[in-house]
Amino acid sequence: MPFYMDRRLIRCFFTTAIDPTWRRFIMKTYTKWGLANYDTCGFDYHFTDEAMVQLLIHSTMAILETWLSQENPTPPEQFSDVFIRIVKTPIYDLISVKK
Repeated sequence: MPFYMDRRLIRCFFTTAIDPTWRRFIMKTYTKWGLANYDTCGFDYHFTDEAMVQLLIHSTMAILETWLSQENPTPPEQFSDVFIRIVKTPIYDLISVKK
């Protein structure tokens, strides 16, 4: 993951208002790319294809933001497997009520 080397700069984008347009740029760029390259199951969930692609982009960005915003993020060689596990795990399995 080439952006890992620039993680301190990327952390600034996630945690400050240094460039308020970058998220819109990411969304616009990857929405266009996603719609051109993937079919979605948005209809099954009453979402348009565009809305489903944007949901996936937001989710991916949230995972990356959480990872890179840590003080000492796990190296990408290790995190790549964690990332795959997270996206394959149903959201309700990521947290449980304390007993």
